[in-house]
Amino acid sequence: MSDFFTRVKHDAFKGDYLTRLLYLNIAVFLAFSLTNAFTSLFTGNFGLIPRIGDDLLALPSNPLKFALRPWTILTYMFTHFGFRHILFNMIILYFSGKMLMEYLGERRMLSLYIYGGIGGGVLYIILYNISPILTSGSMVGASAGVIAILVAGALYMPNMPVRLWGIFEVKYWMLAARIKMARNQAVRALAMSTCSIGSGGGFPLRG
Repeated sequence: MSDFFTRVKHDAFKGDYLTRLLYLNIAVFLAFSLTNAFTSLFTGNFGLIPRIGDDLLALPSNPLKFALRPWTILTYMFTHFGFRHILFNMIILYFSGKMLMEYLGERRMLSLYIYGGIGGGVLYIILYNISPILTSGSMVGASAGVIAILVAGALYMPNMPVRLWGIFEVKYWMLAARIKMARNQAVRALAMSTCSIGSGGGFPLRG
């Protein structure tokens, strides 16, 4: 058991950048989930920690709120409030990041994740303030950074064969395009659902 924790500690602090990204996202999710579970158990307030997480970690669409919480342009891309949310993002990050890291190196892969996340956050704020149908809210999730890595892989190595379930072989660009389409559909559905919720209800938009 001690060897396991030693390995986890080593990978989390001294592993490659992809491994560190995975550990950081998972650590934030576990910290949020466990804190929420204990707080809900002892206080009976199931909405306290989500509200705190939304205030401190989620990226607000309101420019004035963002001006008071500028750090959220970074924290939002490491924050997930649902198990399926983080599972899907981390699976894509692991496989796409691993392939891209072998082609471009881990530093460029990390830069794509960070700058993709920042770019996605800026675009989110702009769209929410020019769209006539979207109401103010907030966003969490690694999707912008993950999609940046996925798209970069499709541009740099479009014809790389990828074997699905050990049976089907497809080109990387085809898989990347399908995943991106699925993510876009999910985000649009969530964005439209926030129109009826507004800034005062539910979890932040999950990217």
